[in-house]
Amino acid sequence: MRHLTVNMKHHVFLTNVPPECDWGGCERQLLDYLSEVDYTRTKVSLVATKDVFSERFERLGLPVEVLQIPFVLEGRFPQRFRKMFAFLKSLKPSHVVYVHNYFLTFKCADFLAGFIATRGNTFSVEVLGAPAPREKRDGRYFGIIPIIDWRWWRRMIPIILRGWLCRRILVVSHEVKERIAKLYHYPKKRMQVVYHGVDLEEFSPDADIRCAMRNALDIPENDTVIISAARLSTQKCLHRLINAFDSISKEHKNCWLLLLGDGPLRSDLEKLANQKPSKERIKFLGFRENVADFLRTSDIFVLPSDMEGLAICMEAAMATELACVVTKTPGATEVIRDGVNGFFVERSERGVLEGLVKVLSLSQEQREKVSRQAREFVKENLNSKNGVQKALGILEMDSKTELNDKLSSSLLAS
Repeated sequence: MRHLTVNMKHHVFLTNVPPECDWGGCERQLLDYLSEVDYTRTKVSLVATKDVFSERFERLGLPVEVLQIPFVLEGRFPQRFRKMFAFLKSLKPSHVVYVHNYFLTFKCADFLAGFIATRGNTFSVEVLGAPAPREKRDGRYFGIIPIIDWRWWRRMIPIILRGWLCRRILVVSHEVKERIAKLYHYPKKRMQVVYHGVDLEEFSPDADIRCAMRNALDIPENDTVIISAARLSTQKCLHRLINAFDSISKEHKNCWLLLLGDGPLRSDLEKLANQKPSKERIKFLGFRENVADFLRTSDIFVLPSDMEGLAICMEAAMATELACVVTKTPGATEVIRDGVNGFFVERSERGVLEGLVKVLSLSQEQREKVSRQAREFVKENLNSKNGVQKALGILEMDSKTELNDKLSSSLLAS
């Protein structure tokens, strides 16, 4: 076996797990990547602020070393750089990959530490659209001398440098790429778009599971179920959905709302729901591993967010043949064809309400046509196998599928 380890690479992934919710789209995407790695050629260490991976890696038989970041991700540039560089140097990585749950999770000091520790083999994975920076102060002193907003530049330059310290930047949609390039001057030539996609076998309609799940949730078979699966956090704007659902429930007494996920706003959202006349038909289900089964239980999926990259939960809902009502966020506009495989709405409570009214006014045949088109689009464009292999290639990692293909070719040739 010695010949398999001659060119062994060591990829160190760093990610920040939000303290309020253990598992979301970013973690799922990272798990999909590491499930496909050829570990005869690559050693992988995953460094996180919180370990939510070890149990899953063990279950899948993945030989990934899981570590916790041994210091708090804060502090001034020199101190933060020294801590991160010393830590990374001790791991002896060939590549460092920063996986961002939020755009500014890792700072310039972290990137510079990885850049020096690997001699330039640093990579970034951007799964969310970047927030707009503070507006630069403009104008002229005495009407003549241009104002230079030093505070603005002092904040922006370290963010801009992150992009230039990366060998490659993997982004989940073209809109995210354009937004980061425009707002933060990341080099476009180093950014590569990869649609992550979903597993079409895992996310597919199933009448038997639908019936069993509805019985377990005490929901009549012919009632309409609306679902959203997301972290219960500010940017997901789930209050819009709760308010919109309460409005439509006055005329649609056979509608239910399932909210899948957990997060810092759970108690606030539950309080809001409990104030509504429709509260008996709103179910907070918390975090669930079997998301696919709850999607199969449902008819309409709603994504009311203000900011996304390309939501995996939306792709999963499309694959499960749900009619999707989605706010106009980065990524979604590249996937949803309004009125064809889903419905776009404005990022507001009124927009979500109008979207729900539109879908509920469709005939059964019309809704089923939209739902079938959604799955067809995912089947043709968003297969996770293709997305994962492309991503691993960008991150300079070998995939086991590629290895199996080479072995099969060798056997056929012999």
